[in-house]
Amino acid sequence: MKFKTLCYLSLAGILCFTALARAQHNDGFGAGIIVGEPTGLSLKHWVSDTTAFDAAAGWSFEGRTSLHLHASYLFHDFNMIPVEKGHLPVYAGIGGRFKGREGKSDRLGVRVPVGIAYHVEEVPLEVFGEVVPILDVAPSSRISLNAAVGVRYFFQ
Repeated sequence: MKFKTLCYLSLAGILCFTALARAQHNDGFGAGIIVGEPTGLSLKHWVSDTTAFDAAAGWSFEGRTSLHLHASYLFHDFNMIPVEKGHLPVYAGIGGRFKGREGKSDRLGVRVPVGIAYHVEEVPLEVFGEVVPILDVAPSSRISLNAAVGVRYFFQ
């Protein structure tokens, strides 16, 4: 019962924060969905022209269904893949992950996301895909891999 309550409270808090945010594409705050491992709500906040924080709250379907929370600091390269319309930055970063598993020990790890994002021209929308090696450090060491795709809308 406590596990489900924690899941609902986490998602409710993020949704409230999202509703209050005001920002612009590539220069502020975006929210959307992420599908894969994990599946849930995705957030991103730009802190400079090439760096941003991203976070997600959702469900992991690896093994038993569990709460998955992560946050990362990302570095973007907008020049690696030139496109005629919009932008196609490649990004990499470092962050942390918490995986709360009902009936089992929670896991805490370091994540290293590597991905690509398409910023739609004239629309505050970002479509992304990423692969994320993870090194869990608690309760024991374990290496795993996550992958997901998603879309975020940047509020104006």
